[in-house]
Amino acid sequence: MHKSIASRLAATLRARRYLEVNPATRRYRVGRRLFELGQIFVRRSALNDLALPDLRALVSAVGHASHLAVLDGTHILISCCVESTRHIQVAVEPGARRTCYSTASGKVLLSYGSPEILESCLQAYVTNGKLPKVGPKTITSVREFRKELAQIREAGVAYNREESLPGVWSVAAPVLTPGGEIVASVTTLFPRAIVSDEELARISAAVKDAAKKISRRIADEGELSVDDRVGTPRPK
Repeated sequence: MHKSIASRLAATLRARRYLEVNPATRRYRVGRRLFELGQIFVRRSALNDLALPDLRALVSAVGHASHLAVLDGTHILISCCVESTRHIQVAVEPGARRTCYSTASGKVLLSYGSPEILESCLQAYVTNGKLPKVGPKTITSVREFRKELAQIREAGVAYNREESLPGVWSVAAPVLTPGGEIVASVTTLFPRAIVSDEELARISAAVKDAAKKISRRIADEGELSVDDRVGTPRPK
């Protein structure tokens, strides 16, 4: 690589805090941003470890794939997931990102998160006064979306009713710190055609119960700091 190109790359990385200059030697070293990213990974790994036993129990109880998600900027990030043994299931891969307003996970995270995070997400997505359509039944009215978030906060559970994909529903509930701050969401996904209304009610109760159990684990083991809660600004 030509020296001038390497110099420009190093300058860009330094400006973004991935590199910094040692004042004594004038040599480059790893910057604070990489350290921050490493700490985020460690904390998410701890959260996954805490959540996995209850995610597995949830999948065993309801028979549908389930996952843990966190808010990552204006998207949700799938932190970990457990598939079911059914031949017909809806599952996502760890690391997948989805729009926050068209998913049950995202709606829970926004409902329990800070008003600043909600306004930031709306500002990022709203076009010509509406939320863009993702699935056949995406809520596009900002007014209706705000109304739904208020209902989610009251009920403690969110639904995705074909708002992301045709025929696919999901149920999500919040994982909270002892102080009531949201850390993540627990979600179960399923094809609506194979789930009766009675089973839907059972899934909803099981998802809420799993989220509460993970919340209790966080309280009991104290492995997550307040900086891990959803709504904490991402390092820049």
